[in-house]
Amino acid sequence: MSAVSTTSSTHVSIYEVSMRDGLQSEACTLPTHTKQQMIEALVNAGLKRIEATSFVSTTRVPQLADADALMAQLRPHAGVRYSALCATGWGFERAVKAGAREIAVFISACETHNRNNIGRDIASALKSFDAVIEPALARDMPVRAYVSMAWGSPFEGRIETSKVSD
Repeated sequence: MSAVSTTSSTHVSIYEVSMRDGLQSEACTLPTHTKQQMIEALVNAGLKRIEATSFVSTTRVPQLADADALMAQLRPHAGVRYSALCATGWGFERAVKAGAREIAVFISACETHNRNNIGRDIASALKSFDAVIEPALARDMPVRAYVSMAWGSPFEGRIETSKVSD
């Protein structure tokens, strides 16, 4: 007897994050209308879940300083959900004012990446989630949380599974 399941899923869910994760690393800052056109192209390609931008420090991530304007320009499409990354309560409030209906939070399993990326250690970053997740849930907003560098990092190499699960 085989213990292998023969059932398979016919559904794949993709969260597109290039508008946030990809653009935040670019040396240049794209105009807001160009970002909006890129998001429309992603929608036209069939993507349904798009992390459109990030409400973080505009000093740390100037490429996404137009998050408020971008969220306001996003056109609704049937079945398409736009989310925004929020790292702090201040960012969450900005996102709400800009019309965000779904948010995301993230933590890096790599201490060095966490410090380089958001200027905080893992413990501090986790504590800051309270100022984002609790008010979002109180507004019935969906919250997606994810772990970056779960398998390894260019800073610290292999990440122990126990550190990821913690």
